[in-house]
Amino acid sequence: MAIVASALVTCSCSTSSTLSRSTVESVRWPELYQPERTPFLVQNEIEIAASPEAIWEILAEAESWPTWYEGAIGVKVKDSPNGRLRKDSVFSWNTMGIDFESVVTEFAPPQSPQLEI
Repeated sequence: MAIVASALVTCSCSTSSTLSRSTVESVRWPELYQPERTPFLVQNEIEIAASPEAIWEILAEAESWPTWYEGAIGVKVKDSPNGRLRKDSVFSWNTMGIDFESVVTEFAPPQSPQLEI
C-alpha cells in the first residue's frame, strides 16, 4: 500500500518583533495548495530572535534537521555533496512515520523557501 501526499512547507521570515498576520495568511500559496482547498493543513510557527539570513542558513542545511527537529529522520539531499538545499533540490526524509520525497519549488534566500512534499 502506498501513501501519496501533497503538501507545501513554507517559511516566512520577519525582522519585526510582532507578526501582523498569521503564516497561513502571509504565504503566497500556489493554487493547488490553497488552505481552504485541503482537508489537511499543518502549521508550525515559532518566533526566533535571529535574522532571516541566519534562519535560512540553518534551514538550508537539510541533512542537519534531525539534530534540532525530532520530527525529521534520515534527511538525504540528492545530488548535493554538502547536504544543502537549493532550487529544485530533491530530498528524501521521514516525518510522522511516513517516508517522503520532497522538492524545493521556490528558493529565494533568505525570505522564501518552499518545499513540495
